[in-house]
Amino acid sequence: MSASISPAPKSHSVFFHRELLDGLERFLGSYCLLKTVLCAVLLSLFFQLPHVVELDESPAIQGLLRIKDSIFSQIDFPVGSHVEKKTVRWTVPLLMKATGARTPAGFYALMVFFNVLILVFAARGMLLHTGDRVYSFLFVCGMGCVFSGSNGFNDVKGFTDIVPFALMVFCVTQPRSILLFPAVYFALLSDERAIMGLAFLGFWWLWGRPSNQPSVLSMNLARNPLAVCLLAFVAFVLTRLMMVEFLGFRIPGGEVGFGQFKFINADYFLLAPWAAFEVFWLLPGLWVLALVQHRRRMVALVLIVMMLGATGASFMVHDVTKSVGYLVPLLPIAAIQVYRHMAHAGNARLLMLILGILCIVIPTQHYIAVPYLYGSVPGWVFGKIAACF
Repeated sequence: MSASISPAPKSHSVFFHRELLDGLERFLGSYCLLKTVLCAVLLSLFFQLPHVVELDESPAIQGLLRIKDSIFSQIDFPVGSHVEKKTVRWTVPLLMKATGARTPAGFYALMVFFNVLILVFAARGMLLHTGDRVYSFLFVCGMGCVFSGSNGFNDVKGFTDIVPFALMVFCVTQPRSILLFPAVYFALLSDERAIMGLAFLGFWWLWGRPSNQPSVLSMNLARNPLAVCLLAFVAFVLTRLMMVEFLGFRIPGGEVGFGQFKFINADYFLLAPWAAFEVFWLLPGLWVLALVQHRRRMVALVLIVMMLGATGASFMVHDVTKSVGYLVPLLPIAAIQVYRHMAHAGNARLLMLILGILCIVIPTQHYIAVPYLYGSVPGWVFGKIAACF
């Protein structure tokens, strides 16, 4: 998996992609990280126009504002409602309290901030592990135009998932950092579904490392990311126990389980998971093929089972797309592994150029038992023009 990347051989091409990739190389010559994130944000907002007019109508946001003022005592909300589960997911209310967010607009600003952060972390992780500015740029721009990389910009309903998404992607950048423990702990405290994404991080640390790097199992406990993640998970479990035993909380669990399958339209069984990553699903698929090519069939099988298991578990709630989105660390990890496997940097860049363009132009959708389609700046402009006639 650690094949060296060599420059693609020069050849005549009637297509424009070589000129485009060379132009991107020159454009990213300085301030690469800043330019990458700025372009990804602008593209994301252009093709997925936030419905900010819905902010004041969201009962979940109003509920979060109440929870923020009473974090350590449980507020009664309708059983099984979305906001009821927020009473034991403390990360966002704590952030709102720390930043002084007292209005729906303040909440939204926090979500936008974390959406920018996830793109920063994705860009930093890609640059750190591939060293290829163009490949990283194309990946981050594509990621900003799928649900899992843009839901903070569109979070006008109080979902808050961009916070654990960003914290998990941060773990890709510095797996041995002292900041790994709080990142994992607060990702879990944001939403327990973060366990699914963290499982793929553990898989990567165990079996995705280049062959010239020491095994993660040989590290001392203080530097071992798996040990740090385990400690963070134990801390999360103890926090939940403290909520119940000392603060009198109850852990909401309504509308979750195998019974939810009957409420999900069969038409969405492929569309809902697809909407989380769109064509970026090809990246983990290529990683599986690379593992098979390197005669690591059992490792490939484990990865397939993990992806199928996590995706299947996501159908135990109405919000399938959002639940599949918790696999978001899989995207930069798989992109890194695919880059390492390809023989030429030019081929890797061309692949990411195609995938990135498709992610940008395919409309972003979110399946919450029914499809929710985001608007765009071109759609808004054309709608205004059409209204004149």
